[in-house]
Amino acid sequence: VYFGNNGDYIPLSFILGFYVTQVVNRWWLQFTAIPWPDTTALNLISFLPGSGEEKKIRRYIVRLANLSSILALRRISIGVARRFPTYDHFVEAGLMTERELAKLETMHQTTENIHQITWQPVQWAQAMLTKARKEERIKSDFIFSILQQNLSDIAAKN
Repeated sequence: VYFGNNGDYIPLSFILGFYVTQVVNRWWLQFTAIPWPDTTALNLISFLPGSGEEKKIRRYIVRLANLSSILALRRISIGVARRFPTYDHFVEAGLMTERELAKLETMHQTTENIHQITWQPVQWAQAMLTKARKEERIKSDFIFSILQQNLSDIAAKN
């Protein structure tokens, strides 16, 4: 009744447009908050070329970036939590090794399962980048800092 009497003051199309804008903006903010390893992977292939040890390093770093993201998504998504209910499922899927599993379980005991540990795989990836830089597989400090920043961005969004 109230809107019928005062509907001329605020047009329905304006209210509907405002609502749709809010919904789309919220969706876009959530979409951009998801960490994507694409930039890291593309920078790795550009700045760490090669088919031998370099390829292993690239695959290792991208695997750890994906692991970090999935650890974070597992805390908020029922579907991801069902797919990876325990750390053993990460090992079965090839996202984690037995040695990494032991390290994560130790970290969980240290934090008493209270704090998130999605940063741990990123730290391992950064250590690998540091090793690659010391071995001069990464040619300059500038490129090294770009790759480190890519990993830091992933950790920040997790």
